[in-house]
Amino acid sequence: MNQEIRFPAEWEPQEAIQITWPHSKEIWEDDFPQVTQLFVSISKIVISHTRLIIIYFRPDELSRFFSDAEIERIFFVKAQTNDIWSRDHGLISVYNNEKILLYNYIFNGWGMKFPANFDNQVNKSLVSHGIIKPSLVCRDVPFVFEGGSIDSNGSGEALTTAACIFSKNRNEHFSEKEIIQTIKQKFGLKRLHVLRSGFLAGDDTDSHIDMLARFVSKDTIVYATCKENDDHFEALNKMKDELILLENAFGQHFNLVGIPIGTVYNEKKRLPASYINFLIVNERVFIPFYNIEEDAEAKAIFADLFPNKEVVPINCSLLIKQGGSLHCATMNFYKGTLNPLLLRNIF
Repeated sequence: MNQEIRFPAEWEPQEAIQITWPHSKEIWEDDFPQVTQLFVSISKIVISHTRLIIIYFRPDELSRFFSDAEIERIFFVKAQTNDIWSRDHGLISVYNNEKILLYNYIFNGWGMKFPANFDNQVNKSLVSHGIIKPSLVCRDVPFVFEGGSIDSNGSGEALTTAACIFSKNRNEHFSEKEIIQTIKQKFGLKRLHVLRSGFLAGDDTDSHIDMLARFVSKDTIVYATCKENDDHFEALNKMKDELILLENAFGQHFNLVGIPIGTVYNEKKRLPASYINFLIVNERVFIPFYNIEEDAEAKAIFADLFPNKEVVPINCSLLIKQGGSLHCATMNFYKGTLNPLLLRNIF
């Protein structure tokens, strides 16, 4: 049988969301109790809509937070971790002839900026735990890659950024052409749209696409925008110009919807308060909020974009203090991934 790879869009049917529980008081400092409560809140919201996989390090971090009924909806996987960013150290799903194939890429702390020795081993712990359907293939890929660096429309088109995929300390031993060919082949893409412009201050990922521009339908892209007096204006406006020129495999342009970034500082440092870091889980769209005036506009835009889904805001003010947001802290697993022997009819 010929191998036919397809990279699903995030709005396709899902079976679970993964989060990696915070445990490092050194990273979160005085915010540690608050970020723990944030993850409790996120967990309770998610398990009301789908199953949840929690990667945890210390058992006492979790036992007191959930009822017996809630625990029935959660799969717990014990593994030591460096940080919380499941989107980047997690398994990436594609369909191979409509059967799930899981990729285990190398995660090296966004180009060796931060320790990732434990995070890079998390996926092996997850697979060995028995949560994944035994017949599925989990393929180790000798290539540095992060889930937040790519976004798909489910129909052979994907977005990424040059700043990330061509950065030093990721895959610099490959040429740009080889990197593009590798990504297109692994994800079964007709076109990989590589944006050369766009950044957000405070983002340590070398401009992950999930902070800048993402698909909300097969032919519509939302993107980060800002006012002319914002320091990001030139870069984001150039990114918009690139998006305007993009064509799909049939020569058609995409519909574009701009969503203003927020203006948030921590000790005079600008933070990447992007609403593009949303999370789609079946019939819900979870959007990050930052307790600022732009929140209301962002929610209204998403409500227009997803009239048949419930838009649920989640306060991510603490997450962006560490450079990420809601999408960064989660990973989607699609229908056909989980071990059917472990599933319960609870939804």
